[in-house]
Amino acid sequence: MMRHESGYPTYSVPIQKHRLLWEIILSVFVLMWIPYSTFAQKWQQVGTDRFGVKWLNDHTILTVGGYGIVMSSQDAGKTWVYSSMPTRETLLDIHCFDELHCIAVGSSGSCLLSSDGGVSWSNISMPTSQTLSAIDFPTRSKGWAVGEDGAILNTTDGGMNWTIMTSGSSSYLFDVKFFDSLTGLAVGEKGVILRTENGGRSWEKLLTNVLNSYTGIDCKGDTGIIVQYEAAPLYSSDRGKTWNLTETTGGNTDLEAVRFLGNGRVIAVGNLPRLTDTFGVRIIISTDGGKRWQGIQTGLPASWYPLNALDINSRGEIVVVGEHGSIANSPDNGKTWKVSTYSRLRDYSNAPDYNVRLYSAFSFSPSIGVIVGGPALGPGIALQTTDNGLTWQTSSTPLPINSLGIAQGGEVVGMPENQQFHGGMFITSSDQGKSWNTKHPEFFGKEYNQGVSLQFLNSNDGYFAADSLVFYTNNGGNSWQWIEVPAYRGNISELSVIDHQDFWVSVTAIPEGPHLLDSTFVNRLYRTTDGGLEWKQLRESYGRPYRTYGNFYFHNRSEGWMSYGLGGWSAQASYILHTSNGGETWDSVEVPGTVNSIHFFSDSLGYAVGGNALIMKTTDRGKTWNREYPWPYQASDTSMVFIGSTLLPGSRTMIVFGNGILVRGEFATPVTSVPNEGEHNGGNNADVRVVPTISTNDRRRVEVPGSTVIRSIILRDILGRMVQTIPIENVGWSGEYQTLELNVADVAAGVYEVVVSSDNTQSVGRLVVVK
Repeated sequence: MMRHESGYPTYSVPIQKHRLLWEIILSVFVLMWIPYSTFAQKWQQVGTDRFGVKWLNDHTILTVGGYGIVMSSQDAGKTWVYSSMPTRETLLDIHCFDELHCIAVGSSGSCLLSSDGGVSWSNISMPTSQTLSAIDFPTRSKGWAVGEDGAILNTTDGGMNWTIMTSGSSSYLFDVKFFDSLTGLAVGEKGVILRTENGGRSWEKLLTNVLNSYTGIDCKGDTGIIVQYEAAPLYSSDRGKTWNLTETTGGNTDLEAVRFLGNGRVIAVGNLPRLTDTFGVRIIISTDGGKRWQGIQTGLPASWYPLNALDINSRGEIVVVGEHGSIANSPDNGKTWKVSTYSRLRDYSNAPDYNVRLYSAFSFSPSIGVIVGGPALGPGIALQTTDNGLTWQTSSTPLPINSLGIAQGGEVVGMPENQQFHGGMFITSSDQGKSWNTKHPEFFGKEYNQGVSLQFLNSNDGYFAADSLVFYTNNGGNSWQWIEVPAYRGNISELSVIDHQDFWVSVTAIPEGPHLLDSTFVNRLYRTTDGGLEWKQLRESYGRPYRTYGNFYFHNRSEGWMSYGLGGWSAQASYILHTSNGGETWDSVEVPGTVNSIHFFSDSLGYAVGGNALIMKTTDRGKTWNREYPWPYQASDTSMVFIGSTLLPGSRTMIVFGNGILVRGEFATPVTSVPNEGEHNGGNNADVRVVPTISTNDRRRVEVPGSTVIRSIILRDILGRMVQTIPIENVGWSGEYQTLELNVADVAAGVYEVVVSSDNTQSVGRLVVVK
């Protein structure tokens, strides 16, 4: 059944023949070279395929899916939060008795109960380890579960205890439904239909087509509907004794779920023909109780196949879920559809598309952070956590965002992804990522294409790149001017601003001179140390398609790291390059996958993440890198693409994010001692340096440029609110910097700005307190 074909080798299910061989080859190949290892962090994957869905009332929805993920929505699918779960098993179906009491089943015989509307769950001991695909309760106490190898289980006490029944079949059973407490049906692979009239004491196998797989059932009155692969639905008017093939127009391939809507309307969803669906996902609907069917367009993106489960509330609102974390809603019995803001947050395919990528992150406190991204077209997505990454709330952004900065008053500023700006536009939030608006700064008539690498050194001074230009602001992003990089017909692919004088850029350009005809393009690395007046070319490479210099991370003006190689999801090897002399010379380390981000979280601890499920860790300042694996790591996980990582400062939590995936790592001890670390959104040095930036130390050293007399120092939070005034102690000199000490013993854990005021200037630095 297609809804089980999600890359989980922990249980066996039938798989489409054209994918089986490739899955076996991939699994063997990966397992031959993956060196499983242990690591200091406890990892948790967040976001996955959805296999079951239920309305608890007209506003509340529960969904279940892979890795034991349960999500709930209190506003009819607009926003979603995760439940804390005691299992990592894939959950395949859910039944709710009322608004509080629910039961879910899944792989390895897993069964869980909730008595608080899906907020918390407890495991139920089951007499089988076989995968359970579906569950149905004809009464409050009497229920049935079916699954692998013809498994049928029965409970008479609401799911607390279960008994294995004899089905008389070894076929995989995909669904079960009862007309009443005595008469029921179970269907599965090899065309099996099982029927009972005595409450499940015995089951009769009906004569069916052994070449088909029956994947879903629904019953109402005396009418039953069965959906199947590669054929139209079956219809019964005598409580499942006899069945007839129905008439269908508009497609009927690989149906997976069916549901009576009322007033003669029935809906069926699944993996409908994709090549002909250039306008998006189709579903089929019957208006005569299931005798005849017609395909209709939903307007949902075609990349949402397949849809696995659906449910309807008392107001006629439908919710549909499927693979890749797809969630969609219809408010009018299936006539019109809209995408949930949760969108697709999981992709297990071997060649993942880039419809939903998570590009950038920012942390506000030990527990609060936001991650942004979105599909190539349409609105973007923002995920916000307030509990150290355990659960995430979603909201829409007007456009997908590829990088974040923090400007005046704690305003979150996002750079839109894949847009032709023609004058410039930003996406902003004033409430830590809960809601978003558009902003159109003054660009003095300058037009440019897609911007990249937005970063603020402090609340006023920010930078980004577009075309062959570096744009800058000194008023919190209200207006922007620009300087030009001397690139021949080239575009800047990445920018890193160390301070107001020191910039690094990676440029992809059309070759010139002798390389014009024999090279696809040229990649060059430039640096300026005078604010862009002069640029020095440090490296170049010709004729290597899609290989770029990028993912800069610099401790200071002299020492830094970058990657060289393919970007995205490729498993091809790439390189982490390191310099300790400002780019004059570089040493390199080869890593088994593309690198999409390099970030250091202390003076010695760093992570490089990328394609091929790449998570590389260094604890010796980048001299050596070792690979780590999200657990439980499986062969299909090589399709994961990680775009970046972030630390929730003041806590022990690290988040790795990417192409539809979140991985949460929890350190045994806080990450401490980050010298020279400025803003966490890309810039590495603010006007004021606090050393170490992140630490459990009560005393910190502050370095302030210039020679004017310091009059006051205050702490303010990330939203610009003053927290307290800090006494000035032990003022001295170190080179061209004034130095002094801060005592932060009474400051709560969190992220702060250190504002240093003199007679005529005000300078700002970053401070992170870990308790």
